[in-house]
Amino acid sequence: MDHLYNVFKSVNTLATFMRCRKHVLPTVKNLSCAHKDITDEHFAMFKYLLPEDISYVWVDAEQYSGDQRDVFDIEEDGDNWILMFDFIDGDLKPQPAKKRKVEDQSGVKGEDRVKVELDETVLNLTNPRENNKRDKQVWSFSVDDMGGLVAKRNAKFKEAAELLRSKMKTVGYQGTEIDYLKEKIEIPKVPTFGDVVNMDREKAAAQNQEMVDVTQLITDITTKESYSGQIVENGYMIVPAEEARYGELEYELNSEIKAAFEVTKGVTKLFTHQAEALNALHRGQNVVVCTPTSSGKSLIYQTPVLESLLNNSSTRAFFIFPTKALAQDQKRSLTELALALGFEYGTVETFDGDTPFEKRCEIRDRARVVFTNPDMMHVSILPKLDAHRSSWRQFIQNLRYVVVDEIHYYNSLFGTHVSLVLRRLRRVCKLLGNDTVQFISCSATISKPLEHMSNLFGLDQETITLVDSPGGAHGLKHVLAWNTPYVSPEDPRSGRASVVGEAIALLSHMVKANIRTIVFCRVRVICEQIIKGVRQRFVADGRPDLSNVVMSYRGGYSPQDRRKIEQDMFSGSLIGIVATNALELGIDIGQLDACIIAGFPMTVSNLRQQSGRAGRRKDGSDSLTIVIGSGDPVDQFYMNNPDKMLTEPTEALTIEPLTNLLLLESHVQCAANEFPIELSHDEEFFGPLLHTVKDKLIEDKSEETAFYHTSSRFSDNPAKDVSIRGIEENHYAVVDITQNRGHIIELLEESRVPFTLYEGGIFMHQGFPHLVVEVNVEDRIGKVRRVNVDWYTRQRDFTDTDPVKQLEAKQLSNAHGAGKVSFGDIRITTTVFGFFKFDKRDRVMEAVEVDHPPFVINTKGFWIDIPQTSMKLIEAKKLSLAGAIHAAEHALINFFPRYVVCGPGDVRTECKAPEKEFAKRQSTRIRPARLIFGDKVGGEGGSGLSQKAFQFVEEIINNAVDGINACECEWGCHSCVAGAFCTENGLVLSKPGAQIILSKLAGRDIDWTKVKEGPEPNMPIAEIITIE
Repeated sequence: MDHLYNVFKSVNTLATFMRCRKHVLPTVKNLSCAHKDITDEHFAMFKYLLPEDISYVWVDAEQYSGDQRDVFDIEEDGDNWILMFDFIDGDLKPQPAKKRKVEDQSGVKGEDRVKVELDETVLNLTNPRENNKRDKQVWSFSVDDMGGLVAKRNAKFKEAAELLRSKMKTVGYQGTEIDYLKEKIEIPKVPTFGDVVNMDREKAAAQNQEMVDVTQLITDITTKESYSGQIVENGYMIVPAEEARYGELEYELNSEIKAAFEVTKGVTKLFTHQAEALNALHRGQNVVVCTPTSSGKSLIYQTPVLESLLNNSSTRAFFIFPTKALAQDQKRSLTELALALGFEYGTVETFDGDTPFEKRCEIRDRARVVFTNPDMMHVSILPKLDAHRSSWRQFIQNLRYVVVDEIHYYNSLFGTHVSLVLRRLRRVCKLLGNDTVQFISCSATISKPLEHMSNLFGLDQETITLVDSPGGAHGLKHVLAWNTPYVSPEDPRSGRASVVGEAIALLSHMVKANIRTIVFCRVRVICEQIIKGVRQRFVADGRPDLSNVVMSYRGGYSPQDRRKIEQDMFSGSLIGIVATNALELGIDIGQLDACIIAGFPMTVSNLRQQSGRAGRRKDGSDSLTIVIGSGDPVDQFYMNNPDKMLTEPTEALTIEPLTNLLLLESHVQCAANEFPIELSHDEEFFGPLLHTVKDKLIEDKSEETAFYHTSSRFSDNPAKDVSIRGIEENHYAVVDITQNRGHIIELLEESRVPFTLYEGGIFMHQGFPHLVVEVNVEDRIGKVRRVNVDWYTRQRDFTDTDPVKQLEAKQLSNAHGAGKVSFGDIRITTTVFGFFKFDKRDRVMEAVEVDHPPFVINTKGFWIDIPQTSMKLIEAKKLSLAGAIHAAEHALINFFPRYVVCGPGDVRTECKAPEKEFAKRQSTRIRPARLIFGDKVGGEGGSGLSQKAFQFVEEIINNAVDGINACECEWGCHSCVAGAFCTENGLVLSKPGAQIILSKLAGRDIDWTKVKEGPEPNMPIAEIITIE
């Protein structure tokens, strides 16, 4: 033991000395020179004897930035890891020193003598980034303190040795102290990272069937020390429970189907809405069901399909779902029923973009029920169905049912595309002699469901039965409007804290309490931040085991990972789920008790869909929804008016399949490729504008009746030239090379790459940081390696929207010559020019430049240059010009849907970023004083939406002025100048400034006494010029 003590003294002395050195880290390699006989076992013994005073761990070399690694001369001991040995029982407390001659310290006697240079800088070894701001400071250390610290540690070692001997005597150990230590010590192993998605999980404790006491849960949350009144006034709302009501069928349902539902789903009776819908289908009607979430809508379309499969071996059915996750969920449910009825595997199959090419023909020929999506129907199933091709011809000839669930999803531009795809499906059914197809659609959140289904499918309303009186039961639904607190309490100008911190705290509490919970996030990055923060919270709280029962789920994950996560959700292996709206739709992800919505989603419909994921237990137990409000104006509107989350009507859905000439022509070209167009026959599906569109086709006059074929400017499969979801992008494969794994963990759209995949940056996956090692643009591959660091990166970027060529122009009639509006070609250019490294306290560590090519969209748009008179008036009122322009653009977009069938984000504008507008240094990127709008969809013709808005621009401006004048808010809200579509969270908005700009364009007189004076309290005062 004496030898071990001597080794310890040497290590202790050298380690303490290193604390005073600027360029030395206490790595095991550096400390090994302290004694000639030292081994790894010695370090492990020191750790065993003084477990609270010593850190003996592997540290990721990436924790240190590049310049620090050069300074410290770091050499990795293995796979980018450094083995560190450090005392954590206290630190020297240096003081700034005057330059002075170093005195001889030989007066310090005995074994604890230390020589030290007094003008060196101490390093913060636990957080090396702190050294950056201290490198130029000269520090002084008391030699007495130095010697005292060494002596104190030596004394602790002796005490620990005595305790060890006492323990050995108590247990009757017969060997030496060194023998005993060798049996007990653990030498740290180089960490390895497992596959977080495919790890084996035991079923979570939350799988139990105990009812959750939501009232007690709310009490627990609101009595925690961290609670500071986040629930807003009138923000605790309760939706009453409903008792079940049952109905009867008008016909005798097959007994085997009854038994299958009872065995697999526990269903013995039908709710009234289920019976009503099944009766209508039995009478040959098409059906649209509009009842709340978790009311058993899937039974309505499963039952007739299964009955037809039993009665007729040739029956075929399409189940069309908007997302892959929902399709997988419903396929699992139907397969379970089909197997219970004796059908073989393969009866029910999936045909989507993830389906291997070698299996597609087999699925087409053997499956009887196919789960697919509108994209595959458009580009793979419908093309080439003429007499010279077989393909899906036989399947469609025997098609009996078409199920389209979640029809509220089909809105605006995408909804118009899907409507035309479904009309093409109905057309080929008729041309192939199939006139018995029935259509079934469902939604939980939709206004005017009958009209929407009729428009979506092109069906007469008389052929459709609407079922909208629910008979299902549900427990009490508790809803909390939870506002983020101010950064500085009681100081509104400090802004509100992030929703991320609140969501982390709430989800952590839920998981610890064994409450199965889902968190919805608006964007992917928030999803990753929350899952990362929750795992860190569990580790800090001494519950690292809980990290395995929380997962994130969002777009971009590989198909294999998505399937595994879905399986774990459904089986109950997960207690907490953090997701984007990919899980918003009616997916059965088990019995969730709570839903946390991190920031108000795009629409009230989205909010109700997300809230409906919780409270699906069959025992009718209560559920909890917490809506966390961020600092943006839309969120704050609902925090100030929480009741509107429950009472406000869902947004009207609008599609225009027969009047959007651009989209209509595109799909008619596709239809002509499936079967030649015959005007008298096909006007039923494509409306009277077909006679206009025919001029874009190739006429065949060889027959008595004229037929029209696809234009030669389209490819052999024109559907591939027509994107129904906007821009068709290439994808980058993100490959995890950790420990030579070589797995594709994500597929990333090309437009996202500059923002998330840059060399030297941190790429987040499942909340774990991955260092971007290489980005290969030619092969579209990004290589990442899992790291264990507490810093993160954020891109630095800007987006410019600029006119390129004017094609049309007109003068606003009441603007007195100062209101020219131009329409034409525009270019949207996004440039990522670098990134910041931030530490865990959100402080900038480093600014890094990158050389990425800009991401450019060429499309159509319109613009209005703001007159100098308006700019001078804004200046006279001391208002923000950037905020005025931004608010005016939002106000116009808010009124587009009155004249143009578009949804949030279908038409873009140049949103103003607070980082630029409120910067201290003058920007070289000066933007013109202009309102500009462009189609989100790129290409020669864009989407046609901005052109239609251009046609009605005068009416839209007047509506916006009326809306601003009528709104009672002071500085802007979602009812006037804010919008959930804003890419900068609506942080640069001036309602009175927008009032001036739009009133002048509308030729309105302005009551100056009612226009508020600046500067705006919702923004800092701008100190630089950003617009001219």
